[in-house]
Amino acid sequence: MNSEKPPSRKVAAAFYKLAGHTWPQAAKLAGYSASYSAKAARLADDPEVAAIIEQGQAELRRTVMMDAAQAYAKLEELIAFARSKGNAMACMKGAEIQCRLAGLLVDKLEVKTTVDIGAALQEAKQRSARIVNASALAPPTFDTSHHAKDHGVDDPFAD
Repeated sequence: MNSEKPPSRKVAAAFYKLAGHTWPQAAKLAGYSASYSAKAARLADDPEVAAIIEQGQAELRRTVMMDAAQAYAKLEELIAFARSKGNAMACMKGAEIQCRLAGLLVDKLEVKTTVDIGAALQEAKQRSARIVNASALAPPTFDTSHHAKDHGVDDPFAD
């Protein structure tokens, strides 16, 4: 007869959580009541449960290691599947991920430059002076005196 004590419900819930269940699902599967299962995320604060989760995740990271070649091959499989289903968007996403994996795409490019604002403004002024004749910028003048006299009206602008 096995004299080993069965795991506590909180330990069982931790293992169910590691298996991919949500906290409420994990608690329910571990034997907690429905009312407790609804607020089962508090199990994550339990040091014993937190340690089990951390150890399990570390083991998963260690055993599921994948190198770039394996990842690229897996992406080839997934792209072929997407193509067979006629899912062009999934094919494109797979190709994008392959390009990222190969280092062909960069999410963010940071460019740092130094600019001498004073010199840039001076250059702009010189360019504009060459392009625009300063006298051409003077406001136009209009001789309206003949219009007023033509209509028998005194020119209000006359001196």
